[in-house]
Amino acid sequence: MLKKKNKKIYYILVAGSFFALAGFFVVSGQIYNFLFSRQLVLSGVSEKIYAPRTMEQTNNDPLITKAGDYYQSFVRNYTPVVGAGNPKVIFFGDFTDVASKDVWQRLMALKEKQDFTLAWKNFPSSVSDTARQAGLAALCAGVQNKFLDYADLMFKNQDDLSAATLRSLAKKIGLDAAIFDTCLSNENMLQLWGQDLEDGQNLMIDQAPYLFIGNSRVENGQMNELEKIMEQER
Repeated sequence: MLKKKNKKIYYILVAGSFFALAGFFVVSGQIYNFLFSRQLVLSGVSEKIYAPRTMEQTNNDPLITKAGDYYQSFVRNYTPVVGAGNPKVIFFGDFTDVASKDVWQRLMALKEKQDFTLAWKNFPSSVSDTARQAGLAALCAGVQNKFLDYADLMFKNQDDLSAATLRSLAKKIGLDAAIFDTCLSNENMLQLWGQDLEDGQNLMIDQAPYLFIGNSRVENGQMNELEKIMEQER
């Protein structure tokens, strides 16, 4: 039989083990919830980071899912989307990049002839403060449903995308300055900008500009065939 003193130590050890095990499961559950169910909310923008738009319970394996549907699974709830119809285009670009500006202008010229769906994803050619702030500003313009106008102005003023210029352009297209400034300083938006970069890496993109048009991947070297590819995927 256990002595009285030993019994006390035994019960303390058993109780300690129980509470330690219970604590482990509680902490594990919190970590799981943080990683896979985290909500980012800003001015009506809500996004489960790991849950792409309309495909939360869909098998996203590109070997099983149709290529175009798989690409579209990276168009998230916060992603700026303009236009309607086919083809569905996803543009991974950088507002500070000359090649991205050229592709943007090509797409805008095509859009004047026939509408299509265009989604923008930030993918900086080089991670710089200017590229990051421009990308954040584009997302914040999207919050106020003015992404297209604002993006067009940023590309036209590509040589000067300072903080002052970004705010000046926002004012020019009638954005609410207070909402815009609050959005720019919101840490959640920085995470969304980073999510675009992660999405590009998961799609094996090595450099902007890069397009997904319907079921086709279009690298910078193929941009001369842009109009042809758009017609094939329409």
